[in-house]
Amino acid sequence: MWSLAEARGRDVASGLFLFANYLPNKHWDLNHFWSLSMEEHFYLIWPVALAMLGNKRARNAALAGMAIICLWRIWVSGHFILPGIPTLQRTDMRLDAFLAPCVFAIMLRSTGWKNRATRWLSPTVCALLLVGLALLRLLPDAGALFASLRQLVQACVLPLLIISTVLRPTTLFAKFLELRFLRWIGRISYSIYLWQMPLQPAGLAERSHQILAVEDRGYFGIRGG
Repeated sequence: MWSLAEARGRDVASGLFLFANYLPNKHWDLNHFWSLSMEEHFYLIWPVALAMLGNKRARNAALAGMAIICLWRIWVSGHFILPGIPTLQRTDMRLDAFLAPCVFAIMLRSTGWKNRATRWLSPTVCALLLVGLALLRLLPDAGALFASLRQLVQACVLPLLIISTVLRPTTLFAKFLELRFLRWIGRISYSIYLWQMPLQPAGLAERSHQILAVEDRGYFGIRGG
């Protein structure tokens, strides 16, 4: 349903000024701007860090940041839950998913690491990583520590799978991603993402809100009330 005209001024402002992922109870048609805000927060932080620290120290800072975010998620589960804001839509809860690819990108500038990665990321290893990640996502929540470590593993595994297609472009997985249809979807994916919310039926929108609420309550498997 087209209801964008009903959006409040603060909803529109949150998308324009990049705080949509910290605004509770956003208008449905603008709800997906949470991820765009998160991306922009990263773009404001990482280029500056890279320019000031250089590759090696930036890599180490990113590794430290990943560890801090992992520990932060555990502490936040019982001390800093923001009402009306899904936990995993917050930049402070997901920044490791941005930092992990940065670490890999810096490491792959080294010929030695590039050769090792090419050797290690075989189709068999990638298949095992994918299956392992899927099983990890299917396991029931077992507290804040498990949930945070699971997010960290996902942040590391997904970029490795993509890297494998660059280092080994002749594998079946790499060739599959190069299919004409998938390449076309890739070219229009950003537009699909921007416009999919206003075009969703009201019933689907309501159901999606319910799913987000359930996932947020169950993410850490902890503390209600």
